Amino acid sequence: MRTVSVIVPFFQRERGILARALSSIASQDIPSGWFVEVIIVDDSSPCGVEEELRELRFRESLGLKIIRQENGGPGMARNRGLDEADAAAKLIAFLDSDDRWPRQHLANATVAYDRGCDFIFSDNRRELHHESFIDVAARRTKTLLEHSANDDGFVRLPEGEMPCLIINEFPAHLSTLVYARALDPELRFSPNLRVCGEDKLFMVALAIKAKRVCFDATSTVECGRGVNVFFSQIGWDSPSLMQIQRGQLESHMLIDRVPGLSPKARFYNAKALADARDAFAFHCLRRTIKNRQIPAEARQLAKIDEQFWRWFPSSLRRVTIGYWRGSYRPYRPQVTLPR
Repeated sequence: MRTVSVIVPFFQRERGILARALSSIASQDIPSGWFVEVIIVDDSSPCGVEEELRELRFRESLGLKIIRQENGGPGMARNRGLDEADAAAKLIAFLDSDDRWPRQHLANATVAYDRGCDFIFSDNRRELHHESFIDVAARRTKTLLEHSANDDGFVRLPEGEMPCLIINEFPAHLSTLVYARALDPELRFSPNLRVCGEDKLFMVALAIKAKRVCFDATSTVECGRGVNVFFSQIGWDSPSLMQIQRGQLESHMLIDRVPGLSPKARFYNAKALADARDAFAFHCLRRTIKNRQIPAEARQLAKIDEQFWRWFPSSLRRVTIGYWRGSYRPYRPQVTLPR
């Protein structure tokens, strides 16, 4: 019997959200010879786990483990899940507690694994944001997929491309990822990236070691609208926006240090880091003008980034002049209503 360990970090304020996520696991078509181990890490959630499990019934091919810990954020919760996972598990999957899988998600991953794939991902939709992330936000990924061999719905990406795509477009949401544990059993999420960026850093480090990356073209994961430290806080006037800007910048600083990063991936990361620095400088300026004080995140970053005073003045000058001339347009999130 082979095992898939599914790690579900849990912190929600609304009842029923986790129950829907777990129902999508319980309804999976589990192939013969496979067992699914579900690990819920209760990150001091205001909603209790027991209430969410009351109506849930798992089959014999699924097992459930509940872990409780002090609140440490999604990365730390996933790390705890990885620590608690069966050491003999062949596959690792993540499912955020407000997301849902289509019925064939895990079955498809086991088929891809048996065909030699060790990094499997799919598309996702997010209500009020996008019907297909790859269609609206990952054009290079979409082009590569269209020009790669499609083997019964499994599209193999060219070797070495996935780290570049993650850095440049981030097409693989964690809830869409299933990977071979043997790739790196010791890999964990950075505890320093609590608000955002920990998933991108993790997946770049993982993709570097992947021998065969497959896209499951028949699965689209449903991303929900529960507690989300990123999507619910990316508005320009959000209290957490500067933390997000800092997290995105720091993640690319850390990616630059990942062992095995190819020259091509390093090139993409240098561009992403420059863009993140400009965005950070822009929002620092905006918050300083609005609040009449320098954001705490800028002072904190200056203490840990030895190059801060080399790039920050240049970025500040560039975005100020560019914004005034109309040549610099910072990203501003827009909600797209589904058709």
